Amino acid sequence: MGTLKVDNLQKEDGTAIITDGVIPTTILKNSGVGMVKLFVGSGTAAATFEIDETYINSTYDDYFVTLNASPATDAQQLRLNFNTGGSQNTNSYYAYETSVGSSSTYGYHHTGAAYIPLAYQSVGNATGESQTNSFHLLNVNSSTHACQLHGHASMNTNSGDTQFGFVNGGFILAQRALVVNGFTLYFASGNITVNNISVYGIIK
Repeated sequence: MGTLKVDNLQKEDGTAIITDGVIPTTILKNSGVGMVKLFVGSGTAAATFEIDETYINSTYDDYFVTLNASPATDAQQLRLNFNTGGSQNTNSYYAYETSVGSSSTYGYHHTGAAYIPLAYQSVGNATGESQTNSFHLLNVNSSTHACQLHGHASMNTNSGDTQFGFVNGGFILAQRALVVNGFTLYFASGNITVNNISVYGIIK
């Protein structure tokens, strides 16, 4: 059995399938592959961390995000704002529900909060303490259905234990026409260090 090695592969019409060993994003999209990696990175301590319109835009309607972040200040809640018009939207346009997986403890705001908390709990700032989230971002480009976020969280809390929870949030109905082109992460107080974050575009 032989091995075929190629750096570049094209269709008969010259359209690239593989270029320098990489399959172009357009080919992946047209083939119906489930997710395309758009960004993998981290961020040093700062007031906020932003994923902007370079990655969240009209190319995809839905996205999947994984992240791990640490606060500079102890006992802080991790929060998220959508970006609209190219900047962080801090208006009271959000609704959310958060819960702790091990109990009936939960938090909610249904009529217009100023942010989406990415967990009910607060995370600690001791060495090794951090919060991990994964979430699905939907309806980014819709002007009919409000952009929504659905996900999970785990964290080493400021009380020294490890907890898990769920988060759902998004724009309220009255703001359904707002197109989202990014998001901004921050803690309730103090700087945020994003240890790692990955953003994927979901192909429909």
